Amino acid sequence: MRQSGLAILLVVALVIFVLVGITRQQAGESPVAAEDDRVIDAGKSEQAHASMRAVSGGFPVDAALVDECRSRRPPLDIDQYNAEREAHIREVAAALKDSGDAEHLAAAALLSGLDSGDVQVSLLARAAQQDPGSPLVAWTRLLVCMGSSGKNCEVEKAAANTIDIDGGNGAVWFELAVLRLRQGDAARAARAARRAVAAPRFDSYYIDTILLIERALSTFGDSAYADRIASGMRIAAVLSPDYGEFSIRCRQLDSSDGMWIELCDQIGARMFSESASLRDQVNGISLQKVAASRTEDERLVAAAAAREAEYNRHIQHLLDSADELALLENDETVFRRYVDNFATYGEMEAQVRLQAEAQRLRDSPDYDQCNFVPRGY
Repeated sequence: MRQSGLAILLVVALVIFVLVGITRQQAGESPVAAEDDRVIDAGKSEQAHASMRAVSGGFPVDAALVDECRSRRPPLDIDQYNAEREAHIREVAAALKDSGDAEHLAAAALLSGLDSGDVQVSLLARAAQQDPGSPLVAWTRLLVCMGSSGKNCEVEKAAANTIDIDGGNGAVWFELAVLRLRQGDAARAARAARRAVAAPRFDSYYIDTILLIERALSTFGDSAYADRIASGMRIAAVLSPDYGEFSIRCRQLDSSDGMWIELCDQIGARMFSESASLRDQVNGISLQKVAASRTEDERLVAAAAAREAEYNRHIQHLLDSADELALLENDETVFRRYVDNFATYGEMEAQVRLQAEAQRLRDSPDYDQCNFVPRGY
């Protein structure tokens, strides 16, 4: 398979995330960034903010360099590329379904598509049998079960199993709170939400899901690392916790609902400060902003709005930074370092480091500047 159009796929993954938020908001399911759906991971410190601002802005690419680079690299036929990629994914999913490895079975379920219902449920049940203590398998099974069209998905059993395996994870308790709200049981939802706030950590396994898919796709064929990671990003962007019911609950509060306002704010704070992925941090900001608005405290509302505005500026930069996406596409060493940084430090810090590395390489006379030029489409 030819080298991927990673710039396209990364933007697709980001757009999927944004569009899922917009669609849910329009359907009354989720208020992800209600005032502006283009919200992203802002990082964990003022230092990270300052570093991001110092290196943001993108690099102008000389037209002559573009012509030279594209003469060396023939344009990508995106239609052919997409057809080859989808065919490869189907081949890998079919091959992995016969595996006895839990990770391979979980990957096969996700590669089979989120609308495959009972097929996914069956594969994840087999994965859980192969590795009954895997937090990632249990979490994946719970999320698929929560959103599955399959008839044989026992959501209560999946939830209980995930809590037994990963009960120290606030994201698991948050998902249980969502389940209880779906069932109309606000009291049990509040108890689960309090456990989410008190849990030692908060992890929705976003990067773990991406790497699960990358490893599975690397098992068969010769697809590029960029292809494999981008495919993982697309799946992880769709396979997300269901923030909808909890967000609706927070939006329905008034100033007299002190306990729930506090829960919405505290869970939002945990998502914002502890989650590794932009997806969870986005939703954390949204929940904090909603909670602030229900307190009628203008200072809290202004602080939440300022934090959201900072994220909006960052997302706009990402959408404008085609040269950095091209760098990931064209330089596998840089891309692998970005993914390693994501897994180690979180998504925002990985982006900050990528921007700094792009600046350094842009200034290096010995570096191939064609790596900053997206392939022609």
